[in-house]
Amino acid sequence: MPQTNRIIALDFLRGLMLLVMMLDHLQYFPFNSLLPVAYPYTFQTLGFVNAAEGFFFLSGLVFALVYTPRYLSGGQAAFDRLAWRRAFYIYAYHIATFAIIALLFAWSWFAANWPQNWESQEMIKAAPLAMFLRALIFTHQTGLLDILPLYVIFVLIAPLIMRLLVADKAWITVLLCIALWVGGQFRPQLYLESLGNFHLGWFEAAAWQLMFFGGFWIGYLMRTRKGFSIPIRAHWIFIALGICLWLFYLRHFAPPAAESAHYPFFDSRPLGAVRVINMAALSYLIYALCHWRPRWFTAHYFTALGQHSIQVFAYHIVLCYVLRLWKPWFETQEIALQLALWGAFAVSIYLPVWWLRMVKR
Repeated sequence: MPQTNRIIALDFLRGLMLLVMMLDHLQYFPFNSLLPVAYPYTFQTLGFVNAAEGFFFLSGLVFALVYTPRYLSGGQAAFDRLAWRRAFYIYAYHIATFAIIALLFAWSWFAANWPQNWESQEMIKAAPLAMFLRALIFTHQTGLLDILPLYVIFVLIAPLIMRLLVADKAWITVLLCIALWVGGQFRPQLYLESLGNFHLGWFEAAAWQLMFFGGFWIGYLMRTRKGFSIPIRAHWIFIALGICLWLFYLRHFAPPAAESAHYPFFDSRPLGAVRVINMAALSYLIYALCHWRPRWFTAHYFTALGQHSIQVFAYHIVLCYVLRLWKPWFETQEIALQLALWGAFAVSIYLPVWWLRMVKR
């Protein structure tokens, strides 16, 4: 991605999201026995919102910030070419990652010793080549391998959204995104899966586009409207803080029934309404904090991860799959050792950044 007028805080936040995803996915895979110990502190820590929402929102925002100037200087055709190029770049990393995992499962020893897990992973375990071929056209998205395909789809749709925004039809864009999000609440992907032997991933694309294009719209306004900024008002801060504190309480201290009573509104797969509200309120608070304390969002470790997000994300998926093989051994170790290994593997997320910098020298 071109390095155009980077906002360092956005790189910091993307890097933080990547690390949180790494911590969560390591627990889901090789360190499953740590779920009761660490998971409450890494997954949905601040309420009913997790790193995935932040990753998609920031991806849309950064995409618009980087490529809108290309539209302004080169027109719609230039923007379209760049969007297609970026989509192919992400697609290539997705397919390469999937190919590595398919090759691992094609190794009979690896497949025989890999502990049973989600249905989508059992499918690739049983038929790695067939699942890889389906992955080429996104009709099979095994566990953890369903985020980059969504990213590809959203980037390919971006030229259409750009046309609407440039034509001063932002209201159509908003209505379209909201309508798609509402449609996503009915879980159309689950229906499509019932029609054939497909696995279209955890995230309902129709709903999750709201995160990406919400960020895209803000990024577009920042690049096309001189002096544009979201106002920071005391009463908005108090409202957002009240929402976040209440949902934090429900997440961590309320009885389990508090969430299950209206579960569709909390569900992450179709991006339930509570999650959208939580994300909006939390994003506003973080935005205000970035203005008040910008130095808090400059740590190099996180900004470097955010600047190499695709490579870092692909690495962490492969690592999780490889380490899953040692899940039975990890579970026999003392909790202290498991926590130490979990932390060490999480820190290894910096390895692709180090490697890329070595190659460029």
